[in-house]
Amino acid sequence: MARVSFTIGSNRSWVYYIGITLIIVIAISLFVFQKKKVIASVSSHTTPLLSDDKQPKIPQPKNVLPGAMPDIKVADQPVESYVKLSEKEAAEVIDALKKYMQEQQAYLNVDLKQSEVAVAIGYPTYLLSAIFTHYLKMGYYDFVNSYRVERFKQSVSEGKHKKYTLVTLAEKCGFKSKASFFRAFKKFTGSTPNEYIQQFDKE
Repeated sequence: MARVSFTIGSNRSWVYYIGITLIIVIAISLFVFQKKKVIASVSSHTTPLLSDDKQPKIPQPKNVLPGAMPDIKVADQPVESYVKLSEKEAAEVIDALKKYMQEQQAYLNVDLKQSEVAVAIGYPTYLLSAIFTHYLKMGYYDFVNSYRVERFKQSVSEGKHKKYTLVTLAEKCGFKSKASFFRAFKKFTGSTPNEYIQQFDKE
């Protein structure tokens, strides 16, 4: 009798665990099914991507300096390789850019960013990048540094190099570091700042 009783008890224990396992499996299956259903519902309500010919038009530039408002035609997508400008249109953008640099002396800002310049003259940043690459044939930082180098040369002609250290004077001209100053000055003048000053003092 003891043996029979032990066997019945063991069978009840297995039935209990099998039942629990089935409940867990069913619960997980229902969860997965509901999750797939939600994902399918969201996907069916997602707005499809617009085709190239239905992309929203890019607004024309605004807030350009007086006398420099171009009628620029660009492709629908804001990608540099898609920018199409006539020589006249490009010249107008360049004119606005140079006027901003000269009149506002923006290059004196050591942290001046291309995006800030673009906003200031009223053109998209990608359009400005195209101007530097395809028309000015130089990078943005080279363009800005060319103004800084000229400002340094002007400061030397005014004798300011006798009042300030080389690094301090470079910072006042918009350079952020000694290394960038020396590199840019050598690139645009063919000589080091010290060599330039020595030659200037001899004259």
